Amino acid sequence: SLRPEPARLTPEMRRYARQMWLSDLIDVVIMTRVELALLGLFFSSTDMGYFAAAAVFAGLVGQFALQLSPALIVGFSTIEEAGDTRARLFANAMRFTALGIFPVAFGGAAIIQQLLPLAFGEAFAPAGSAAAILLIASAITGIAVIPWAFLAATGGSGSLLHIMTGSAIVTVALLTGGIFLAGLKGAAIARMLAECLTLAMLILAIRKRTRFTIPYVTLFKAMLAAAACGFAAHLAVRTLDGWAGITVGIVAGALTYPLALR
Repeated sequence: SLRPEPARLTPEMRRYARQMWLSDLIDVVIMTRVELALLGLFFSSTDMGYFAAAAVFAGLVGQFALQLSPALIVGFSTIEEAGDTRARLFANAMRFTALGIFPVAFGGAAIIQQLLPLAFGEAFAPAGSAAAILLIASAITGIAVIPWAFLAATGGSGSLLHIMTGSAIVTVALLTGGIFLAGLKGAAIARMLAECLTLAMLILAIRKRTRFTIPYVTLFKAMLAAAACGFAAHLAVRTLDGWAGITVGIVAGALTYPLALR
């Protein structure tokens, strides 16, 4: 691979690289490894297995959203700043991400308590409630990718470093309290609260740097439509047992969602 000449790297480039590297380090090490350490400290091996199973499907939703970040970073960094072009791209990215992520997260949360035992065995049924909470939290994770990508693309590495540091501290505190107070479900609620706080800090950083209008109304409407999708799926899985209920629930949710959007 080609390496840039050191003389061509400006101090701003070096600072940006250092801050982004530290942000990723916090995200990868503290936000995951420390979480596992806390879970291992407070949970039994059985509870650890429950949490791992509960986090599987939420992790898939989060990974899907993260796949959008490279394209968004390129788009935000190359699009012209004049006019409202970048603001429109930001708002549209928020809308389309919500339209794609929300029904998967809310619909998945509606059927996960029936799906988890079918996928991993009846022994994992106690993880169903935590899995539903984590899936809803994954919707917040998906939306947070947009402001994160914008800050990464427009020189906001310092803001990202501060946000990730604050998020890591709050996550550790919330996890400790959540596990102590409510065990497995408390850990899932702590994760969801931490994701909400991280998204709020990202949006606040965006508002300080730009005059972008966050499409709150559109996001709220998409969330209501996704909730209707989840409700239809939940009715199906409560009516039918096994894979038949899961299949009908997915179809019912998929049909309900566009109708609710209308």
